[in-house]
Amino acid sequence: MKKLFSALLSIACLLSCAAAIMPASDKTVQPDSSSTVLTAFAADATELIPGKNAASYKFKYADSTCYKISVTPVSIYERLEDNSMRNWTQWPLDPDTSKPVTDAPLYSYYKIDITHTEGNNQVVKDLSEYRIGLSKGVTTALEDTPCQTVEIPEFVKSYMEKNGGGVEIADNGKATVIGPNAYTNAYLKNIDLTGITYIGKNAFSSCKYITEITIPASVRSIGDGAFLSSGLKTLDIKCDLPVIPVSLCESTQLTKITLAHPEQVRRIGKSAFKNTPLTSTLFAGWVGKDVSKYESLTVDDSAYENCVSIKSVKMPDNLIFLEKSVFKGCTSLSELVIGKNTLSLDAECCANCTALDSITFNDVLYSLGGGVFSGCTSLKKVENMPDTLEDWVAVTQTTGYGFGNNMFANCKSLTSVALPKSITKIPEGVFKGCTALNYVYNSENITSIGKEAFQGCQHLLEAKYPKVTAIENYAFDGCSDLKEIVFENCTSVGDYAFRKCSSATKFSVGSCKTVGLNALEGCSSLKSIKLLSDSYGAYVFKDCTAATTIEIKCDKMAQTPKGMCSGCSALTTLKGDLSKVPIISDSTFADCTSLQNVDFSSVRIIEQNAFSNCTSLKSICKGAITAEDYGAKCFYNCSALSAEVSGSISTIGMSAFQKSGITKVNVNGMVGGTVVVGQSAFADCPSLASATILSPEGAVFSVKDGVFANCPKLTTAVYAGPIITSGMFKNCTALNDVQISAPTINSSAFENCSSLTMVKSLDDPTKSIIAKEMGGAAFKNCSALKTAPSDKNTTYTGTQQYFGCEALTKAETSMLTAGMFSGCTKLASVSLASDITAIPESAFENCKALTAMNLNDMLSIGSKAFAGSGIKEVKIENAQKIGMNAFSGCTSLTKADVSAELIDTYAFTGDKALKEATICTAKINSFAFKDCSALSKVTLQNSDSRVLDYIGTDAFTNCASLTDLVIPGSPSKIEYHAFGFTNSKVTEDFLCAGASDSTVKTYADTYKVPFCDIKDYNAEERAKRNTPGDVDGNGLVSVADAVKLTKFLLGTDTEPDKLKAGNADLNKDQKINAVDLTLLKMKLLKR
Repeated sequence: MKKLFSALLSIACLLSCAAAIMPASDKTVQPDSSSTVLTAFAADATELIPGKNAASYKFKYADSTCYKISVTPVSIYERLEDNSMRNWTQWPLDPDTSKPVTDAPLYSYYKIDITHTEGNNQVVKDLSEYRIGLSKGVTTALEDTPCQTVEIPEFVKSYMEKNGGGVEIADNGKATVIGPNAYTNAYLKNIDLTGITYIGKNAFSSCKYITEITIPASVRSIGDGAFLSSGLKTLDIKCDLPVIPVSLCESTQLTKITLAHPEQVRRIGKSAFKNTPLTSTLFAGWVGKDVSKYESLTVDDSAYENCVSIKSVKMPDNLIFLEKSVFKGCTSLSELVIGKNTLSLDAECCANCTALDSITFNDVLYSLGGGVFSGCTSLKKVENMPDTLEDWVAVTQTTGYGFGNNMFANCKSLTSVALPKSITKIPEGVFKGCTALNYVYNSENITSIGKEAFQGCQHLLEAKYPKVTAIENYAFDGCSDLKEIVFENCTSVGDYAFRKCSSATKFSVGSCKTVGLNALEGCSSLKSIKLLSDSYGAYVFKDCTAATTIEIKCDKMAQTPKGMCSGCSALTTLKGDLSKVPIISDSTFADCTSLQNVDFSSVRIIEQNAFSNCTSLKSICKGAITAEDYGAKCFYNCSALSAEVSGSISTIGMSAFQKSGITKVNVNGMVGGTVVVGQSAFADCPSLASATILSPEGAVFSVKDGVFANCPKLTTAVYAGPIITSGMFKNCTALNDVQISAPTINSSAFENCSSLTMVKSLDDPTKSIIAKEMGGAAFKNCSALKTAPSDKNTTYTGTQQYFGCEALTKAETSMLTAGMFSGCTKLASVSLASDITAIPESAFENCKALTAMNLNDMLSIGSKAFAGSGIKEVKIENAQKIGMNAFSGCTSLTKADVSAELIDTYAFTGDKALKEATICTAKINSFAFKDCSALSKVTLQNSDSRVLDYIGTDAFTNCASLTDLVIPGSPSKIEYHAFGFTNSKVTEDFLCAGASDSTVKTYADTYKVPFCDIKDYNAEERAKRNTPGDVDGNGLVSVADAVKLTKFLLGTDTEPDKLKAGNADLNKDQKINAVDLTLLKMKLLKR
């Protein structure tokens, strides 16, 4: 193939303009396919093909398309007496360091080798010579004349004479070579190159201050990147230069270049003028001239890329090939006139020329590479492309020729294109992203449409291709204004081919063999769809929200395609015989909210989300649904599905029927001997009344949490599994008949089942099941539960197992948990295992009917353990702690005898009936007995193991009846208002007793509390004292005294002799009358 190309190109090079050529291109499978032209000098030639002007070259080997010139410094080393080596590759050397000097020019010998390659890839040497050259100029020198006689060190001379190999030394002692990078980054402003023959690679790169250079006729070769990134503005080339070197002036400030011999130029090298401010091309002046004596011209990759000042490109008659990205990013380029004999524009040749609005084609153009005009956002119309352009031909995986891919991609202003009549295929991505495109003309011969050909063409108005048989992936994806889709002979529709064609109202496609993934996704204006195919990809009709009827071919369908009609919210009718389809795939009808009935009489497997959110669905078959496998959420939120689920089932997935309208579940066996039911499988079903899951041969149960949770009408449940899983029947408020055999009841299993009175044994429904294990909140708020399904052998995890079971009257337990019986207001009897030594937090809180419990051996009473309970007496002999609020609000508690290391905050707060407390403790925390208004006797004791050490703030505040308090020892701290205060004032008639040298005395003095030495305290005498208001003489001033005084004044007192007159005369006027009664009532009100 290459030899054929070579022969054709040989003719092209001999004529004034090429007559025939085979352009090539890169990978056709890539969206940026391009044409890569094979030229004569790149082909496997059997002989050199010199340019037509070769005879005029002053230097025979000037043409780098035929000859390779290498300029290499000669490495020269001297072995010294100490066997070390001195490097003479550059000289002169510093005599002290033997290293090259830094303040003078450095020189080297360069070997010049010129070779060419023959057809059998044999390298033939044409010329070898040595020349002296400047290897490093003085960086700070502003001016230089490098071609000068050079003083050659004696060792270098001797070395070259011995090792030169007979090769000619051609410079006569003068420097005629400028070596690679010789002036890189120098401050050079002016240079005289007279006498120079070779200029090495990057010789003047990054010389920011040099602006003008003349290349004399003596120069034979210029290396790549000679002026790269320099400050060059003007370049005058006097020498022969058939090939403009690679990156010659790249990223310079070049605005002007002149050539002494423009007719010799065969190639403009890669990136030669890239990123320069040139306003015109090198060949601009050749347009309209007789170029018969000029060479055929090729412009290499990126030669003028990003030349943002070029406004117009007109090609001369001798320009044959433009390689990749030649004018890419020339953002001011508005006009392109393709030369009369131009055969090929390679990949992205004019890409991102955002001002380009005019293209003039010739009539011989043979190849346009991938993306050649992509991103030309000002281009509005393309017409008159020649019929010499034909369908892309791939020569190899990476080369080809013809009409390339992505040619006009992202030309956002393009409204119309006239295709060449010679093409039959619209390649990949040709119009991708052309958001303004309305029409494409000359489509009558098109037989296939490539991948992404019209993707994102939002304003494309029609797609009528009568001969098209194949439409590839994403071909019309996102063509949102497309009204009609007509492909009568199409047999293959690719993935996403018509996705989001949201305005299409007509769809007509022939009988297909294949229809790809998401082919019609989002075609939201189609009301009726008929698409018959032997196979369908997933989500083929997804989100066709206006479609009420869809017709498909089902005779070869083993399962529905995944997501086939998902999101078709208006779909009411699916035509096609589905009755023999055994598998309904994932999301097939998800969110089809108008679908009411389909017939899957033979279904055995229903995959996840198959009918999820089909809120109008009433049936999928006649009678009960009898599939064997149900995927996760397969009928989720099918609220109108009033059906039964029955039969032998293999698997029921997570949320399979959650929020559906099913009325009954009757699973009488499991395929494979394993019961598999996913989390929330039947949860939130408002019409479910009965549920039975049996598996006579089931060896293994795998049942997840919340299976029947939140089913308000579920009244009957039969379950044969070994575990009632967490939340299985949670919030089933009507559930009143449950039969199970499970020895394990997990957390929240029956929580809020407010109608449940007993959990029946499946073996004997007259008896309650007795659980071996029970989780937290298992029966929480089962307010009707009368029989606890547990005994002293039951073990517990978590807390609040019977919280809020208001009807429970008795229980026995092997252990207690926090809140276990909290809120069991009728619980009167609890039998505790003998090894229980701690009452956890809130264990019996608000157990109003619980009046007694043996707490003698308890080591710890948790916070709120008995708060609000009906307990009447407390005796605790040796506890570590009485927790916060442990007995607070116990309105029936009258007596407390407590020995504990700590009585915590609020432990007995608000116990209004508590009259007597015997306390042996080291620490009484704040508010421990606050508001115990009837508390009249407190006995504080020390023992060998416990000595009172601390009384907290307000520990006995508002204990209005407590008038005497004897405090043993000397507690280390007595906090603010610890005792003796009612309503922030010292309690009337209060007296505290303690050692005169104790903290008790200090407290009394600090807070002005009456005090007496414990040695002088006499309880009997204190009892005899007159207490104003203590009418009945019992030592307390209470409502009973007001009642007795009232009866006395009314003459109805049956025991007037027991009235203590001194205490009844409150105002001490020696009379007992209504004034005294009023004063007594006021006293009581203050308390």
